[in-house]
Amino acid sequence: MKFKVEKLARYQRLQEPVTAAMPIPKAALRDAADVQVYCGEQLLPTQSRITAVWPDGSIKWLLINFLADLPANSAQEFELRFTKSTAQPLVPVLVAEHEHRLQLRTGDLVVTLADPADGGLFHEAVYKGWRLDHRSMAELGVLKDGQRYYTVITKPGWSMIESGPVRAVLEASGTHLNADGAKVLDFLVRIYAFAGKPWLWIDYQVINRSEADLELSGLGWHLNLNPHAAPVRTAVAVSNYRTTIRSSEAGDALEHKIDAEQILYEPNEQIPETLYGTFWADWNGAQGGVAVTIYQAHQNFPKRLAAAKTGLDVELRFDKPLRTGISGPFAKNFQNGWENEFIGAKPFFVAEGLTFINCGSDLIYAGAMLYSFTGNEKPLQWAKTLAQQYVNARDPVTKLGAFQYSQSRNQAGPPDDPDNIQYAWQTSGDRAQRQFGHEFGDLALEGRFLHKEHDEIYGKNAIIQLQIAEMLEDAGQEFLSWTHEGLRAFAQYAYNMEESTVKPMWSDGTDLSGYQLKRSGYYGEQGTVLLPRRAGSIYLLSFALGYRLTQDPLLWKVARRVAMDHQLGDLGVQPGEEMDLNMATPNADPVALFSLLDIYRGTHETAYLELACRIGDNIIGQYFNEGFFAGKNNIYAPTDSEEAFALIALETAVRGDWDAVPRYNSGRGFIHGNYDGYGRTYDKVVFWQQAK
Repeated sequence: MKFKVEKLARYQRLQEPVTAAMPIPKAALRDAADVQVYCGEQLLPTQSRITAVWPDGSIKWLLINFLADLPANSAQEFELRFTKSTAQPLVPVLVAEHEHRLQLRTGDLVVTLADPADGGLFHEAVYKGWRLDHRSMAELGVLKDGQRYYTVITKPGWSMIESGPVRAVLEASGTHLNADGAKVLDFLVRIYAFAGKPWLWIDYQVINRSEADLELSGLGWHLNLNPHAAPVRTAVAVSNYRTTIRSSEAGDALEHKIDAEQILYEPNEQIPETLYGTFWADWNGAQGGVAVTIYQAHQNFPKRLAAAKTGLDVELRFDKPLRTGISGPFAKNFQNGWENEFIGAKPFFVAEGLTFINCGSDLIYAGAMLYSFTGNEKPLQWAKTLAQQYVNARDPVTKLGAFQYSQSRNQAGPPDDPDNIQYAWQTSGDRAQRQFGHEFGDLALEGRFLHKEHDEIYGKNAIIQLQIAEMLEDAGQEFLSWTHEGLRAFAQYAYNMEESTVKPMWSDGTDLSGYQLKRSGYYGEQGTVLLPRRAGSIYLLSFALGYRLTQDPLLWKVARRVAMDHQLGDLGVQPGEEMDLNMATPNADPVALFSLLDIYRGTHETAYLELACRIGDNIIGQYFNEGFFAGKNNIYAPTDSEEAFALIALETAVRGDWDAVPRYNSGRGFIHGNYDGYGRTYDKVVFWQQAK
């Protein structure tokens, strides 16, 4: 079973600890010791733990830990093999009892854990002869009402989850007590230690078991280090693509905060530190040093790291007291609500975020639906104002666009290496300007680039806004007018009627078909040729619906041509007239089925319903598998499949009960992000496209 670890760093990582969850076929494995990880033909130190079993008792899932050399700036492939051969780490991690306490040994680092009578988490830590005692490490706890409540482990103390040799995991629970013995909040802590590594990973979870809300001002840990261990060097650092380090050879007090504003408003979707936590403080004395770093530093609560001669501080800090409790306050008071004044800006203004229309469409739909449910016109006006921003960003001549109406602020500066993947990230400024600006000048903006973006604008957004217009009638006429204008522009400039393809282009009408990318970036690697794309069935739905609401012959012409290209036959010179439908079509596309139902809804021509039934039969034949809708060879089946929805909609159409289910409006749920072995990807790649 092969798998891959994506690029981790610019530099080679030697004996890097790697953790992976591995699925095992039924009846293939019964002993976790009988699997090992290989890199090529090299057997690697491997440790496995069973996390799930099949009904027959065989192993279903394994948690694998191994040590591997990871190359700089590239991925590395590994293979899980069934074998009884083993390899041991050069310096295995060990867990042993020492003077009635548990002791972790990773090599040069030896850490003795505190028992329930000690207080704190650690009794002693020794690294190459340099010793930190219990008093140096005890000040871990919660800040409440100006008082510090210190960590105290409760009996029975530490339990061992994993014992090595690659990784050891120890767990304990406890509470926080102040000097008077008053208690606040419980905790659960896990400590992870790895073979040969002079560091520990600490996972500290605070738990409020009471129904009452508690207001906390912080959670912190002060490491008391020797201020007389001259010379003392201090440093703090934070990274958002580029690392900023401040240091003092004199041991001056330094600190850095990641505050609430930065967490909320700084784009961090692709920040490596979201995963790896490049936010650290360092203390270095004559005998040795200590560094601390916070995992996922750019997420969740505000944080502070500080380094001084006296030691290190690690804190979660709350500008306002944090309320914790089982029941939170749900009655939020949003000042002014819908009465806030809208202050507009010219299209393609510079901002820290992006304004993709796929997100905007959902918000427009939400505002319109809220109006339909409540009769409050303010959400509808808000939705219209948002929709108009995309209209304002259209090209004034062609009326094409816009996928977004802003451009991203350059927060990182130009990359040292133009081939660096940073060149493609939104915090480096407008990605189209970076990749095309030398050739196309000011025209080159993300909001003006149209390729796959056509599908979102003239497919999904068009369907949503047309359905809003139909639902709201007179109150939704702006949505109909704006969408009609956009569909006509697409038909005139972007759609190749002869080939039923969609051109890559700028919104001013410049055709980019055949254009070879001059440099790598967000839109592809250097040398990639931009080619027209086949018009998907989403255009059949948007243009057929658009024709039904406007009676514009141009829209029907596009819908008719798309249908022919998808093997549905000729829909007719007009709906219901001179049709030549392909009742033997192999088409099994649920969106095509939805499209035919919409045409049938407007014409009551039963031939369209019969063709929809044919597609329904094809869907069952091709995708219905053991009670789920997935390909015959697929491993996984999504529970929100369009195929199932299409068949339910077909049944309601046959019965004439159109309102029995919601209308399909092209929505789709997906997960987009980094995933083990795939890099930045989608759930459909990781799960839904996987074959047996």
